[in-house]
Amino acid sequence: MGESPVIELAKDRIVILDGAMGTQIQARELSPDDFDGYEGLSEILVKTRPDVIQDIHQSYVDAGADVIETNSFCANAVFLQKYGLADSAFELNEKAANLAKTVVQDCKSRPVFVSGSVGPTNRLPSLNQISWAEMFEAYHDQVSGLLAGGVDLLQIETCLDILQAQIAIEAANSAMKALSRPVPIICTVTINSQQTMLLGTTMAQAITAITTLPGVCAFGLNCCEGPHTMRPSLQQIAHLSSLPLAVLPNVGLPENINGVMSYNLGPYEFARVMHHFASEFGALFLGGCCGTTPAHIRKLKKAVESMTPQKKC
Repeated sequence: MGESPVIELAKDRIVILDGAMGTQIQARELSPDDFDGYEGLSEILVKTRPDVIQDIHQSYVDAGADVIETNSFCANAVFLQKYGLADSAFELNEKAANLAKTVVQDCKSRPVFVSGSVGPTNRLPSLNQISWAEMFEAYHDQVSGLLAGGVDLLQIETCLDILQAQIAIEAANSAMKALSRPVPIICTVTINSQQTMLLGTTMAQAITAITTLPGVCAFGLNCCEGPHTMRPSLQQIAHLSSLPLAVLPNVGLPENINGVMSYNLGPYEFARVMHHFASEFGALFLGGCCGTTPAHIRKLKKAVESMTPQKKC
């Protein structure tokens, strides 16, 4: 993976990933018509309101992100089944990647890369809610669409079930081999306040299960209850994993204020905490999850732009 441009960039400095997509979509106050009858399915907007998605991507590029993530988090056949759109997974992912690539190609001042967002399904293989084969096929189809659309790397993120993460990575490698398009994989899991994954997997177990898999170039955490709850697990990852560390936290837990979901961690405090993660744990890939905005990414970029990576790719 050393030949990948985004990995080459990470050899020289901390790489800034973008922030939340869903938070920015909600801020646009779109109408039900914008979702073409698929209420709550943000991924359909790549077809129905591509202008909105491109505008969000552009806002993160303008904020200084080195990598923008496709609007494809739930665009797998398993999740799309409830909308009757399972057969549209490849198309939605290819379209999501194409939209993001159009934005970065228009950026002439510096290189910006596109990461394919691969989220969890709504079923857990470790609880026998879905077979290995069905989940593998869904992820293979999703990643194939992202690769066809031109992504530069993959983010397999918000992993709740260690078996789900392993299947997604295996399917991604299979799709890359089939298309002769190898790209790096960043894998991030999410933990609770007890520092375990949803089904009780410890961080040491997650590190062992994921970091040795082919194609994985970075490992870390995303989402969670905010950056402050991540600290014990980040310390463990920094100590036990040989891979670069990726950190993409929520900005705290959301509160309903006058019907609007609000988060309590502003851009300045977010950037301060993330700078600490970079200096103490050597975090190399930094970005945001739920509640983060272009303002958070802009402050983050400024906070770490002069830092030298502690752990090389």
